[in-house]
Amino acid sequence: MFEISGTRITITRGDTALLSITAEGVELTKNDRAVFTVSKGNGGIMMEKVAVPDGENRVLIPFLNSETQRWKEGSYSWDVRYILGALTDERGRVYDGDEVLTPIRPGELTVIKAVGSI
Repeated sequence: MFEISGTRITITRGDTALLSITAEGVELTKNDRAVFTVSKGNGGIMMEKVAVPDGENRVLIPFLNSETQRWKEGSYSWDVRYILGALTDERGRVYDGDEVLTPIRPGELTVIKAVGSI
């Protein structure tokens, strides 16, 4: 199960999903990046994904079974930040840019228990 309501995301542990975020108020280019981060209650990073805009002012964030299967049930925080004119290292991680924008306030990601297993 994958459900989005406002800034609240719910996913069943082990599921796959694709989150689509459309930028508003800014035109993203191929030189920009979006960084989607999910953090644990202790401030540690549970997931960080760097996405390249798709040409329609949208970024796609995949949730893979190999990632979500390791997550514990519970509530976490997430946000997305746009880095305009992003500079990236050889692994694709963003380390700087011309501007950094956080378009929406951080949201809640809830991981729920799956009854069955694969």
